[in-house]
Amino acid sequence: MFRRDKLTDMNRVVVASLAIFLSCFSAFGQSLDKARLLYSNKLYEDAKRELVAVAVGTGSDEEKAEALDLLGEIAVTEGNYEAAIRNWTDVTTKFPGTAPAKEAAAKLPLAEKLAATQKSAAPAGKRMPEKVAPGTVLVAGSAPEASEYADQAVLEFMNVLASKGVRAKNAFPGRTMDATLPNLLELADQSGAAAVLYVFIHFRGMENMRVECYSAEGKKMWEEKVAGSLGLSPAGMTEGFVRRMKKKLEPHVGGPCFQAHGGQP
Repeated sequence: MFRRDKLTDMNRVVVASLAIFLSCFSAFGQSLDKARLLYSNKLYEDAKRELVAVAVGTGSDEEKAEALDLLGEIAVTEGNYEAAIRNWTDVTTKFPGTAPAKEAAAKLPLAEKLAATQKSAAPAGKRMPEKVAPGTVLVAGSAPEASEYADQAVLEFMNVLASKGVRAKNAFPGRTMDATLPNLLELADQSGAAAVLYVFIHFRGMENMRVECYSAEGKKMWEEKVAGSLGLSPAGMTEGFVRRMKKKLEPHVGGPCFQAHGGQP
């Protein structure tokens, strides 16, 4: 009887210990799931706390890598490109064999380019000069799932326009404001811009990858849509979108939205 009671007590201890272990394991998994949910709902401060806990926790390399990758995504959304570079560099150096490391490696060059652009932009709090040159088109973009790809498209399209003699200006360098269409139109009105070009990328629906041209008064002048590249990562989808859209933008040069100035600044 004594042995049976003792064995029963030991079994209870084992069961309790296992329950605690499983509870801790489950709590960790829920922490990453919770962080993803907070991130998708744009509760970035709460998401960052959860992700930092995962990144320094006892989970797998894949989970830690994903946490650092998401921290980089949030940093880009908030315009903190240096932090994004640090997080994505950590992913590639500490967890090189993981899927998030491959994604981070693909995004690092863009983050570095955006960081350089931010350093050369106006100081925080200054959106842009009070007035822009006549005929200037303001360009801005939105990518709800990953804002850095909208920034990439903006830079690519501005290069195309500049090569065709169109005065184009990044409306939101360094993300000092939300790159929304209402903000863009307000800025156009304040700066004396001739028109605005709004880029929208949605990775969950190819038909939502488009650009829209508006007059400074808010009248929609035209819209172009193209498909991305099915089955690829966001980076690949954005590349396909940009490549196809460039061809559709060029015929608009000289018409509404894109006033050509012979390459003059």
